[in-house]
Amino acid sequence: MRGRGVPRRSAFTVALAAVAAILLGASVVRGQSATATLSGTVSDQTGAVVPGVSVLLVNADTALRREAISADEGYFALRLLPPGRYTLRAHLDGFAPVTIDNIVLNVHDELVINVRLRVAGLEESTTVSAPTSPVQINTATVQAPMGRDQLELLPLAGRDYESLLRLAPGAQDNGGIAFSGSRGRSNTFLIDGVENSNDITGYTLVGPTVDSVQEYRVLINNFKAVFGRGTGGIVSVVTRSGTNKLRGSGLFLFQDETLASRGPFAERFEPDGSPRRDPFERRHYGVTVGGPVVRDRTHYFLSYEHVNLDDTSSATVTLPAATAAFSPATLQFLSSQGIDLGLFGTGGRRRLVRPESEDTDRATVRLDHQLRPAQSLTVRHLFSRRNASSGEDRTLLDFQGRAIVERDNFATVRHNWIVSSNKVNELSVQIGQRRYELSPYFTMPRVNVSGAFSLGLANALEARTDYVLQMIDTFSWQLQGRRAGDHFIKAGADVKVFRSDSIFDANFHGTFTFPNATSFLNGRPSSFTQRQGNSRLKRPNEIYALFVQDDWRPSPELMLSLGLRYDRETARTEALREVTGEPGPGISRDRNNFGPRAGFVWTPRRSTTHAVYGGAGIYYDQIILNVQGNARFTPPKVVSVRIDNPPFPDPFAGQITVPPPEIQFPDPDLVTPWSLLATVGYRRQLTSTLGLDVSVVHRREWDQILRNDKNAGFPGTATLTGTGRIRPDPTADGILVFENAGLNRYTALLVEVRRQLSRGVQGAVNYTLSKATDNGEGFTSSFQAPTQPDLNVGPGNDDRRHRIAGHAQVELPWDVQLGAIVEFRSEAPLNITAARDLNGDGITGDWVNEALCVNIACPGFGFSRNSVRQLPTEEANLLRALFGLSAIERFENNPKFFNADVSIQKGVRFGRYRARVRLDAFNLFNLSQHTQPTTLITSSLFGQYTSVVPPRALQLAFHFDW
Repeated sequence: MRGRGVPRRSAFTVALAAVAAILLGASVVRGQSATATLSGTVSDQTGAVVPGVSVLLVNADTALRREAISADEGYFALRLLPPGRYTLRAHLDGFAPVTIDNIVLNVHDELVINVRLRVAGLEESTTVSAPTSPVQINTATVQAPMGRDQLELLPLAGRDYESLLRLAPGAQDNGGIAFSGSRGRSNTFLIDGVENSNDITGYTLVGPTVDSVQEYRVLINNFKAVFGRGTGGIVSVVTRSGTNKLRGSGLFLFQDETLASRGPFAERFEPDGSPRRDPFERRHYGVTVGGPVVRDRTHYFLSYEHVNLDDTSSATVTLPAATAAFSPATLQFLSSQGIDLGLFGTGGRRRLVRPESEDTDRATVRLDHQLRPAQSLTVRHLFSRRNASSGEDRTLLDFQGRAIVERDNFATVRHNWIVSSNKVNELSVQIGQRRYELSPYFTMPRVNVSGAFSLGLANALEARTDYVLQMIDTFSWQLQGRRAGDHFIKAGADVKVFRSDSIFDANFHGTFTFPNATSFLNGRPSSFTQRQGNSRLKRPNEIYALFVQDDWRPSPELMLSLGLRYDRETARTEALREVTGEPGPGISRDRNNFGPRAGFVWTPRRSTTHAVYGGAGIYYDQIILNVQGNARFTPPKVVSVRIDNPPFPDPFAGQITVPPPEIQFPDPDLVTPWSLLATVGYRRQLTSTLGLDVSVVHRREWDQILRNDKNAGFPGTATLTGTGRIRPDPTADGILVFENAGLNRYTALLVEVRRQLSRGVQGAVNYTLSKATDNGEGFTSSFQAPTQPDLNVGPGNDDRRHRIAGHAQVELPWDVQLGAIVEFRSEAPLNITAARDLNGDGITGDWVNEALCVNIACPGFGFSRNSVRQLPTEEANLLRALFGLSAIERFENNPKFFNADVSIQKGVRFGRYRARVRLDAFNLFNLSQHTQPTTLITSSLFGQYTSVVPPRALQLAFHFDW
């Protein structure tokens, strides 16, 4: 038994693990390759199957060749094919040769093309175009593909392909784009088959340039055992390769403040009456080139882009006037930090604007080489550099300025080897480094004047260097025999070594807190807090995974996908080494992560137009190494100092007190979060260009990581403001433990209609009806009332019952193209809280629930986490009255969401050259789409809108293709 009383091992999984170990032997194998499969059956004009047919597949752009021989029952299969355009030729003595042109294979396709031969003499040869289908009936996986055409035409915010992930069926915003009720940190990102997930945060590691992406595909659910380290979706990207033709492109993109509309909360005018527009300018340059080094053998592709961004950030503050009576102590502090008194100006409520700038370079380089007919080599390198700065205009806001430097270098080498007609081997090695550093321009103590303004940054320094080494070798084979082709087996393992050295000096310069502006003028802070010690940290991790996968076709109508995966991470909590003398166990004790998976596809009467599919499996998440990282602040490695009513500006000239420490560490019995996911669905080709996919998905997740305070006060011992609590351990403040307390439940109906390009129109639209329930959104979530954890169970933060997302690309006359994205989402739940401690356990922010109300009386109230969708104004005022607060005029409607983005492009051709001008419009109709009203009962803004999604913005781009 594992986790919270749910079985995670059985005789079945252990037996399958033993079989996997026997099959694997000593090989190091993995099946996440970004390739496709083409299979089919050869028959004659009577319908009888024809064995022994020579099937040759040739890539139309690179001349890559693959061959197969049809088996006893006419079946043939060609695996691990690079995405691209192909031509198939079938030949057998006594029959006329058949050629099938324009076969398009995309990443993870499992395409079926049947071949029919005619007796020689009736006709010398036959050439036909490949049949196309808007749905894939040969897979049990729910998928969302995006090809090069869509990436070039759809409006891309920031020219980032990830901005389109939200269009996948079942996609939601749950701490990042997530799929089928998972979390945004639970996806697996792949580039050309190697992992691109950030071990520290769980998000994308490094992004290729958009112009270097050939396509991407999201595997939403029911994916095979070859994929791991994620309970969410698999985002698989394929980069572009060169061809036998020299091709290239250039790009210039421009945005500035004159191309953006004003939001409803924007200040319209400067104090002198002139129109207000905060400066903004974005200039984006790009170039690609690709072609042959040696025709039919060696090809290259290069993409580079540079972005200049000049932006602003702002803050509305309340300042004392420069002529105010500053005390000598305050004047001494301002002088020592180089803060000119004149920066306070005339004082009062002011809006400060700080310029910010950013320069980014990104490059993708790829080289493909055919060593010999059976072997090929690919080398790819991803590079990015980002320099960002803020605080150069000498306003008070500049004293929160900082510089950011990021560098990424990741190289991959892949070798493909066709060992024999039924065996293929793929070896990949990835090595990379990521560097990140954030440093403030002014190394000063932070000054926080409550309700008025702040000076300085909370963090003195953040820096991290990560190293990645990954070795992958995929071996797969197709069984021979009387029913050759019935089994296609992969078995493998993944070895990844990760190292990270970091420093995070959070509040190491200290913070002075002033209750109001008057106390700041008088130089009388209420407290000084500071962390002291060593925040340096190493975060090593090794990741191992084993799997065995069998795609078995027991009959022409039925295909089964049976697999087992094993995942293991060794990450320990190095931050505790200085505390206990050795690192904590972290996740290293968790060693029984077996994940059996099964899927099926049933095509009645060997149909090529419709199929019933389904499956179920156990999936394991990756461990976010920020969990181990947060333990760095455990004493005595780092201690927190607090001085009440300190001398100013030198707090250490007075009495120093060391309060009880706050301690953070992972549960020694921490295990890997996991989920059980089941799917059943139906696909149908409605017309030659229109397809329908309907599926029902159910997900149950256990052992998600939450951070809970094990030293919360005894209920009833703290005041309404949370002071005076009595703790179980009086020698410590909070004892924050990262533990497997999180759960998640998700059920959804997914409906998608997809149209292939026909009469100049292609696109897709999907509808999701879903219900999501959990008890926390991520590893920093905790139980609001530890003695009553059931109150934390409620709708997920982004539990929107209805979602519609669609995209379309339209070819118009005169070389004009139109791209459009449309989205609708119903409202998310409201989390109604008070900045008060209602049950007296020292934790403020409680829900008004009669099961919690100790410090006040609230009979009849039953609010809990995310418990309502709309709040009537009458009930809102009853909540206000409980705290003696005045009534509000209106609690605003909890809004739904609607958005439309559009791009329009005009091309002009000059022989082999083409120039394009393009205009993108985001939030086309400039709808004032408010985010949720303020839900904090005790806030003066309770029930009011305070922000909106960005207003309409335009961007102009020029392309040149050759």
